[in-house]
Amino acid sequence: MKDFPSCFGENGVQVADSSSSNSAKNAQNLVTCIYQCRIRGRNCLITVTWTKNLMGQSVTVGVDDSCNQSLCKVEIKPWLFTKRKGCKSLEAYSCNIDVFWDLSSA
Repeated sequence: MKDFPSCFGENGVQVADSSSSNSAKNAQNLVTCIYQCRIRGRNCLITVTWTKNLMGQSVTVGVDDSCNQSLCKVEIKPWLFTKRKGCKSLEAYSCNIDVFWDLSSA
């Protein structure tokens, strides 16, 4: 498994190539990292997806149980990144999960 900070490195996957023929200049970068963890003794997957396009950037964090049932999901909107630092809370299995970000050096 990757360390969390390495998920947002410079090696993002470019989904659309703006230099390809018949392509509008709407390149989108997308990085998804999946973490296996245990919450209250239960296995679950935490999926973090970062997207950047012409409209801005966003992060989606989802928590799924071992049967791929979504326990919770939150989308962090682009305007929340204007502060460069922030946090959001989720709840899964009656347990609070806090998501923090710091883009001040980005």
